[in-house]
Amino acid sequence: MGNRFVAVCDILGFKYWLDHLLLDEIASRVTQLLDGVDSLRRRFVTATDRLRPGLYRPNSANFSDSIILWSDPQRDLAEAFTNGIMFAQCLAELVGRAFVSGIPLRMGVAFGKTFVDTSRNILLGKPVADAFLLEKAQEW
Repeated sequence: MGNRFVAVCDILGFKYWLDHLLLDEIASRVTQLLDGVDSLRRRFVTATDRLRPGLYRPNSANFSDSIILWSDPQRDLAEAFTNGIMFAQCLAELVGRAFVSGIPLRMGVAFGKTFVDTSRNILLGKPVADAFLLEKAQEW
């Protein structure tokens, strides 16, 4: 439980794919996209008494034509700001990679108190609903 960034991504044209492509081709495209999600990361350095390198990586889950990404819980406003920038950079990279691969994405992003239990595949909270509604409201 904690304040997290949450993004809900929708693969545009997925219903068209279901009507016009073989399931193997759709699976290949989705696998390619998920491989891109798995490779999202940002290197950073924390400066305290000495420099400490770190690696930021968003968490993700997939269901059909939707990908959900979320950050780890943020301890304070400074951490939320720093991680928010890295989260946004990862999302921009994902959208760019998907677009040049012929897989356009539409996305909504929100921030707030979110419950995550990855062992039971549970992701709950107002930011999840807000990101989903924002993604759908774009209607393009």
